[in-house]
Amino acid sequence: NGCAIVSAIDMGETKGLWWYAMELVEGESLAQRLKTKGRLSEREALRIFIPLCEALQHAHEHGVVHRDIKPANVLLDHENRPHLVDLGLAFAEDDPAITRHGGTLGTPHYISPEQARNPQGADIRSDIWSLGATLYHCLCGRPPFEGESVAEILSGVLYARVEDPLELAPSLSKGTALVLRKCLSRLPERRYQAPREML
Repeated sequence: NGCAIVSAIDMGETKGLWWYAMELVEGESLAQRLKTKGRLSEREALRIFIPLCEALQHAHEHGVVHRDIKPANVLLDHENRPHLVDLGLAFAEDDPAITRHGGTLGTPHYISPEQARNPQGADIRSDIWSLGATLYHCLCGRPPFEGESVAEILSGVLYARVEDPLELAPSLSKGTALVLRKCLSRLPERRYQAPREML
């Protein structure tokens, strides 16, 4: 099945603005898929997230922390293979991502509590939270925390209880529900410590 971390092809500076070009993935983002088709079946989700775990493990072994894993940064090609995109340098006008002191804080719905407090403090366990939050959205039909404002979402991330996935998706296997709960443990030391553990 395999998963590619989408490659950068070129980069440069034009009129004071830095840019980079990446390989083209024909298809749609996981965010678009969720918007048009709603939640995924457990089988569909695992077919996407097993390769994502493998890609994240590969990045981890090379000292890379993604810092912004979310449905919009997972591209699905025409054969439904996932490709992890790192858009940490990019932003969109309608994306409620926050930047502090030039460091990407990430997207509030999928950000880990420790990254919300200190963007520079993100490590692989922060990526595991974000991957878990993305998987939660795919299986439960919504992100773990929602709100009318960025502040409300971040308050949920920092202090609110994560709703049991089985309450939102009763057909979910107990094993996958347990994986989600472990990914979304508020204390990083209680999460999986590497993507291969999650896998």
